[in-house]
Amino acid sequence: MPAALVICEANYQGRILFANQDAEQLYGCKDTSSPWMGKRWVDMIAPEEIPRVLAAIKTYRNRHGTKDMNGEYPGPRRPISLHLIKADGSRRKVNTLGRIVYNQHYGKIMFVLMFES
Repeated sequence: MPAALVICEANYQGRILFANQDAEQLYGCKDTSSPWMGKRWVDMIAPEEIPRVLAAIKTYRNRHGTKDMNGEYPGPRRPISLHLIKADGSRRKVNTLGRIVYNQHYGKIMFVLMFES
């Protein structure tokens, strides 16, 4: 997939479970170790944008319902723009799309697709 993909727990902690190579490059990794693993997805968002991003997700859920035909929350269908805090502390503007699904090993997880604005 030619896009940055992050998979994280779909709960308040939002611990990152996986980040593909494009996500690592977008984040600015310089070696093979993954600084994403175990961190919270929300901690990768510019702090002043967190309330707006969470409000956008909540507004979408309130307007369109919380479940799709499979009984899961599909996530916003329009990208949410935000600034990603990179490994070196700099920022990169990205658009994100997310989807929450159930996984038998982790429970509800969120797929976050990111691409540069």
